[in-house]
Amino acid sequence: LVSSEGEASHVKSVAETAMADAFGFSVDTVVFTQEALLHAVEACPFPDTSPVAIAFCSGRIDHDAHTRLLALAVPGEDVAVMGEFAYLRLGRGQGS
Repeated sequence: LVSSEGEASHVKSVAETAMADAFGFSVDTVVFTQEALLHAVEACPFPDTSPVAIAFCSGRIDHDAHTRLLALAVPGEDVAVMGEFAYLRLGRGQGS
């Protein structure tokens, strides 16, 4: 979703309402600027070109949450946290 509708709080509210109306349940939504998204991609801590998923969170990921994420990883998976972004390199892909 790309929007030029102004304040992040307004875009968040519009998106959440539209998804609730369309799907019948609420969805927490985070809004980032194009610059923040580009920064997230450029800041990827993994040096190779293997596929990486980026989880965009609503705030900084604290130490305890980072520890819980690391505990969920299985051999062949890597997790790195930078601010409100979690980088997931999943050796067998997502949903496997």
